[in-house]
Amino acid sequence: PSCQRTVAFEKACILFNLAAIYTQIGARQDRSSEKGLDAAVDNFLRAAGVFKHIYDTFTNAPSMDLKPQVLEVLVALMLAQARECLYEKLLLQLEEMTNVDCSSLHRNLSGEATQLTREYQEIHRIIQSNEAHTYLPECWAGLVPLKSEHYRALAHYHTAKSIDAALHSFKATSTPSKGKPQPKGFGGSTQTLTRDTFIYDESSLEGDLNPAMLKKAHLRESLSSHEEAARLQRMCRELKNKIALTKVLNYALEKTAEELEMLDLELDGAGYLDEDIDLIDVTLNTTSKYTISLTGPDFTAYKIEDPFRKLGPIAIFSARRHWTAPRCIRLQKGGNTMLMTGGGTLDRRRYHHLGGGSSSQSSHSSGSSAGSSNGDGGPRQKCQCGNKTNYYNDLRSCDVCF
Repeated sequence: PSCQRTVAFEKACILFNLAAIYTQIGARQDRSSEKGLDAAVDNFLRAAGVFKHIYDTFTNAPSMDLKPQVLEVLVALMLAQARECLYEKLLLQLEEMTNVDCSSLHRNLSGEATQLTREYQEIHRIIQSNEAHTYLPECWAGLVPLKSEHYRALAHYHTAKSIDAALHSFKATSTPSKGKPQPKGFGGSTQTLTRDTFIYDESSLEGDLNPAMLKKAHLRESLSSHEEAARLQRMCRELKNKIALTKVLNYALEKTAEELEMLDLELDGAGYLDEDIDLIDVTLNTTSKYTISLTGPDFTAYKIEDPFRKLGPIAIFSARRHWTAPRCIRLQKGGNTMLMTGGGTLDRRRYHHLGGGSSSQSSHSSGSSAGSSNGDGGPRQKCQCGNKTNYYNDLRSCDVCF
């Protein structure tokens, strides 16, 4: 627990809790429908906007959860989770498209998965580059690189699926040569794909490069990344017993393995060698078609009155002063005269005893504020907005006590 004598720290804590609530709302949405996914994206972006506002405006935080390095990780995580929802939204569209060429949609899914891979790689770098990993949950440090490998595998898988249309066209227009396969270009010429090459559409396949070989290369990369993601789960003490996570990883791995097995059956009769596939560059160079932006807090959306205004003047009711709980005091008249002086604004009267008399023998302390009074046990009257003369008259008119 941390405390500061400033309203700014209280404001930052409230905003942090609001951002946490946004993340809970986003996580509880029904992601099996587009409406639920849209709501999840909205809440994750709102959470990211609040965290970013705290990051930009609040400094010298006494607690680690408000430190810039932690807030930077939280902002990046919220943006990545919002993009995951966009990826799942495209998956819903893919499920609705039956018996239709889905190559374009698979390319979009590959772009989203590639972008998620980059974002989780960056989050992992941020976590490891400062002391934030010592204050974040241990499972986060294991889940971030796992997600990076998982979405890398999905990016290669969707890239392989996007080649299906080109593969059908290739089968219809050409027949692979029998006997020993021709190396590299598979058509008599040596072809080299550059580091940044990516198959954006069917027409971008170079020359007579067999699309089936390129598809198999992507599926092999996908299978390798799926296996790495499963290994990362087994290595993390907090994640290895998460049954739901295990099911997701195993389902994706099995689907990729089945696709690769079916393709191997087609290529076995063609006479191609695995060494030829190793020469194919399968670098991912896609980007997301979505641009997401933060939704910062709007402090002007709701007009409210300052709750501290009713306390009184800011000069008196500020964090620099120490206040005790309200208490009642009883002044008993004796042989001496009550010596008291009053001052302050009309909003609140402060009274000081000068020593001697009954006031010095009571629990009344110098600098106390009078909230209400009742002389001789009569009805209580508020003093903070009253006249100083009336208060003095009450003192004089009482018989034995005040």
